[in-house]
Amino acid sequence: MNKTNKQLLSSALSLLHTLEDRTGYENIKLGKAISTLQNLLHTHITEIKSIIDKWGGVTVSELQLEASPVYNSFSKDIVQLVERFNRTDVTILCYVHDLEVDEFNVEYERLNEPLVNEIYDILIQYNVSMEKSFDNENKFKNEQD
Repeated sequence: MNKTNKQLLSSALSLLHTLEDRTGYENIKLGKAISTLQNLLHTHITEIKSIIDKWGGVTVSELQLEASPVYNSFSKDIVQLVERFNRTDVTILCYVHDLEVDEFNVEYERLNEPLVNEIYDILIQYNVSMEKSFDNENKFKNEQD
């Protein structure tokens, strides 16, 4: 099972403290790196929520993505995929041999960093697309008036 961001950060912080104890001094660069990681992840999650607030929740199908982001894969026949992006969480569908067998939601804060980054990239593209569409609609409307 994938570790959550909090578990990974906790492990990193534990290693930092062990390093501090063994070397007798604080490793400022490692501490700053951990802090930067925490801030970046928080920034990405905040931006994801802002985009959903602006345009509403959206599904992978509506975005016409080639593939759904993978939440977890147990084998080639058992996979859990992100299928919907909601305000505070994502909807995960579990497939066994291409048959949907379960559905559940996971908060963005509990997703691993690579998955949050993938979702962030997807929703940034969605936001750009929606803004272009909205601008074109307004331009067309103004030309008609």
